[in-house]
Amino acid sequence: MIHANLSTFITFAVGLIAILNPIGNAAIYIGMIDGRDKSEQHKIAFTCMIGIAVILVLVTWVGLPLLNFFGISIGAFQTAGGLIVLLIALDMIRAKQHNNDHHNAPEQKSAKEKDGIAIVPLAIPIIAGPGAISAIVANMHDMHSVSDKLVVSGIGIGCAILMGIVLFFAPAIGRVLGESGMRIVTRVMGLLLAAIAFQMLGDGLIALLPGLA
Repeated sequence: MIHANLSTFITFAVGLIAILNPIGNAAIYIGMIDGRDKSEQHKIAFTCMIGIAVILVLVTWVGLPLLNFFGISIGAFQTAGGLIVLLIALDMIRAKQHNNDHHNAPEQKSAKEKDGIAIVPLAIPIIAGPGAISAIVANMHDMHSVSDKLVVSGIGIGCAILMGIVLFFAPAIGRVLGESGMRIVTRVMGLLLAAIAFQMLGDGLIALLPGLA
């Protein structure tokens, strides 16, 4: 029996897509595949898609047990995760690439010089990074049945497939939308993500400080 309702799953799916930021990360991908032939580009996109799916499904099933193992409360993780997601959302609203900051710049620069970029750094930490991981773990507190986990796993796989399709057609999408169009889409996704981040923060604070409810 599925314990979470349909609206919960829809909200989670929309939030996860926003965090994965297909259009914004497509721009990063385009820069990283510069100079590679089409067959290699498609191979990188496919491998990255598989990597994202594995990461999201793995976090769905073992993320919460790991928190329990380390004695971290779900309230603390929801609050921390909400802050991370909010920072990502603010960067998206300002049309900044949250994964393209000074922390990841060396990884991206060195990745261009290597053959294998699909899993590291593309799948993780650029696409399925701390924001996506935090969102999944925080939501699994209320979606802990096997049926719920199967649905969340399906959502994760679906999001990974969506990312794979976007990456596969990224060069064409970039040409059609242009830089301005990609920034507009990223800002809209960032606004949605900010609202979800505040919901996570609110739930986390209530769990940490029950007196606030």
